[in-house]
Amino acid sequence: MYCNAEHVMEKQTINIIIGGRSYKFQVAPENESKVRAAAKKIETKVTSYLQRYENKDMQDILSIVLLDTTLSLISFENKEEMSDVMRQLNDLDAKLEKYISSR
Repeated sequence: MYCNAEHVMEKQTINIIIGGRSYKFQVAPENESKVRAAAKKIETKVTSYLQRYENKDMQDILSIVLLDTTLSLISFENKEEMSDVMRQLNDLDAKLEKYISSR
């Protein structure tokens, strides 16, 4: 995890704004840009959904952003799983090809 309390001496405090609220995080310097990029993506989605659903409160908007982001993550994980399956199938295909050609 990028924002945890382990090794606080090695971490720096950064301020992130999400949904109009300010949050302080302790992050390792090498993770600061990732945390800021994640916050920026969240804020962009929040802004987009606020414009689309003007009658929703911030909790509803954040829930929608969380669902949207999690769906994207699941889709990405499925693609990685498929890539792994494809690699295994290609390896198996190469082994079968080698076996068949040696007979």
